Amino acid sequence: MAIAVLAVIGPGAAWRAWMRPDPDRVWREAEIDLQAGRWAKARAGLNRLETLRRATPHDWMLHAQVSSALGRDDEALLALRQIPDANHLASQSRLMAGRIERQHHRLRHAEAAFRRAVELEPGMVQAHKELVYLFGMQLRRREVDAEFKALSRLTPLSHHDLFTWGLTHFTIWGPDIAADLESFIQADPEDRYSRLALADLLLDAPDM
Repeated sequence: MAIAVLAVIGPGAAWRAWMRPDPDRVWREAEIDLQAGRWAKARAGLNRLETLRRATPHDWMLHAQVSSALGRDDEALLALRQIPDANHLASQSRLMAGRIERQHHRLRHAEAAFRRAVELEPGMVQAHKELVYLFGMQLRRREVDAEFKALSRLTPLSHHDLFTWGLTHFTIWGPDIAADLESFIQADPEDRYSRLALADLLLDAPDM
């Protein structure tokens, strides 16, 4: 049988096929390099993987993680968008996208990503907590309440969680939060909620 195959495709082609790397092994090696902090090597492994097969959702997720580790967040977001909602990695990809957007102070885009993560996986505690942070920063107390209630149905709330929940009702934020809100607006001028929150702060404390 082997002799027949050689006769049909030729010894050179057969040798190249036999020596072809296993894509799954290349993926695993790239993941190990990522975990070990060898990000450039992980990226090289992904580049090699692209020549071996059409990218899978797992490939796109690893590509996003490596790109983010290298400080290439735009590439990471582009990779995450390639993961379809029907895939089991979709909710994690939306969570990661939201965290990248939050790091760049684009709260409107972060909120959309976290909401989508919750739609895909209602029990995702991390996404609910991210929404608590966003709503708290923007003084959206009713939505903070809704998220804390959702969290309480998913996991026991810690003393810190309960303390934070209380703060959102009774604390008037100071100059630090105003600076944060200004950075959100600068990053995304269409961030209406941050604008409203900043206006409320300035009305309550005009000397801020």
